[in-house]
Parts: sequence; structure tokens; C-alpha cells
Amino acid sequence: MFASDKPNPFEVLGLPVEATVAAITKRGEALVQTAASDEQRRLYHWAIAELTTRSSTRLRYELYEPPDTQYQAEREAWNSFARKHKINSVKRSALAKETPALSLEDFNLEALLGLLLEGFLAVPPTDIIPAIKASPFAREAIAPPLEVRDVIFG
Repeated sequence: MFASDKPNPFEVLGLPVEATVAAITKRGEALVQTAASDEQRRLYHWAIAELTTRSSTRLRYELYEPPDTQYQAEREAWNSFARKHKINSVKRSALAKETPALSLEDFNLEALLGLLLEGFLAVPPTDIIPAIKASPFAREAIAPPLEVRDVIFG
């Protein structure tokens, strides 16, 4: 649907998908103020812009976000776990058994189909100037069309 080398903006800001524009802006500005580097600051600005400028862009991120995700609580729980168990004691097979698989009920199919149809029916912007400039015919070689006097008088 959309390609991005950046994470989900909700994850970047640590907010749930139900967050309001005011909450997104407030949290983002607080993170920008405490950012450790310019790269991190740019990432926070990008996340704020992605979620507040266009509603269709925000809806795309909402659709791909797992339900009931709480990044702040998850980060705190993970950090306390990491402090408690200094070595990597997580086994992927045990983790996979405990995590339920996503089902159709976890996604808003109506909104997803709406986005798909909107993408299929949208007419992309066209620019014919490159096609005209790359014409296989030389413009000077084409004679002007015949006029009536050329046909009658030869």
C-alpha cells in the first residue's frame, strides 16, 4: 500500500491510535524538546506531520496498527524485564505460543477496502512534455499541411 523506511508514527510517538491531534502535537513537541540528536528530532517532526496533516495518511497507519497497542506501557515493561534478566532469555517459540494470531475481526475491512478502491480509482497526474520532447519524428522534417491554393494551383 505504502512504502516507508520509517516505523509507524504511533510507535515513534508512543501513542495509541485513538490519540487526538492535540495529544499527538503535545506529545511530539515534548519529545522534540528532549531529543538527543537532530536525526531523532527530525523523526519526531515527521511522525507529527504524518498523523496530523492528512486524514487518509493517518487512516493508513491506523489500519496497520495492531489493536490495543500501548507502546509506553510495553516499553516500561520491557525495560524492567531487561534490567531484571540481563541475558537474552526470550525464546521465540515460547513467545509465538503465547501470542494469539491476528484474525479478520482485528481489522476494519470496510476502511481497508475503501482505501484500496480509492487507490485503484485515482487518476495519477500526467506530464506529457517528456513524451513530446522524446518524439521519434524530427519537427523540422514535417512539412506544414497543404492549403487550398496549393491543391488548386499546384
